Amino acid sequence: MKKIYLTMILLLFGVITISGCVNGDGESEPDGIENPNDYEVTNQFNVEEVTITQYVVDTEDSSDVLSELRQSAEDEGWNVRAEWEGDIAGYDVGIVLEKDNEFLALNAVESDGQTDAWVIQGPIDVIGTDGSGTADTGGDDETDSGESAPTTDVGGEDIPDVPRYPDSVRTEYTSVDEKGKIIKYITDDSPEDVMNFYLDTLESEGWTNIRSGDESDSSGELIRYIQGFKEDENRVVSIEIGPTNKYDDKIEIHIGLNEEGGS
Repeated sequence: MKKIYLTMILLLFGVITISGCVNGDGESEPDGIENPNDYEVTNQFNVEEVTITQYVVDTEDSSDVLSELRQSAEDEGWNVRAEWEGDIAGYDVGIVLEKDNEFLALNAVESDGQTDAWVIQGPIDVIGTDGSGTADTGGDDETDSGESAPTTDVGGEDIPDVPRYPDSVRTEYTSVDEKGKIIKYITDDSPEDVMNFYLDTLESEGWTNIRSGDESDSSGELIRYIQGFKEDENRVVSIEIGPTNKYDDKIEIHIGLNEEGGS
């Protein structure tokens, strides 16, 4: 099963909001939940069968927003599947609910005196058994280890100012409604080497406000992350680095880029 990480989507849209790159007509709503207190819808897009809706709420109390979203979901018959603790790359994460073979993920974070919130909805089989994993968009089964790793790139293109890690292979390429890209590479090198490469190259390529760190995923594996901004161009990049279960002794590099030109 080809997978797109929900953590990457949250990272990407969290930093998009902070950099002011949010657009939307305010008319679209997720199907599975009533809009509490007329929250302003600022963005909505789809990645295969997964729909991501973003709200901006005029309050600094993100926990209250998350509670209201949860209550609205439970009023519609959604049942809590998992509650995350801690954060992902510095962003508080929230709740996964399920109903009728679908999942609903809720997230809210305070930013610049307001709260940015997300509702992510899709088929239940796209997330891990604990609700904290990945968005499955069909294709090869990523849980089958020992498969021969590809040696040639899939279709798509690299990002000129986010250089490809040397000798890596591009294994996935997704364009997100022409507003950004999600690209995956694999390499034989260590996560530390990949991390140091991007910390150096992002700065040399003009990215600013670079932040980095690490988090453990649901299986206990350490996932490293890096984020960078080009605020004058309204561009944000998020990178996740971690092991893969599909190919023995390989490291995956997930790159999410928002290149929306407006604000």
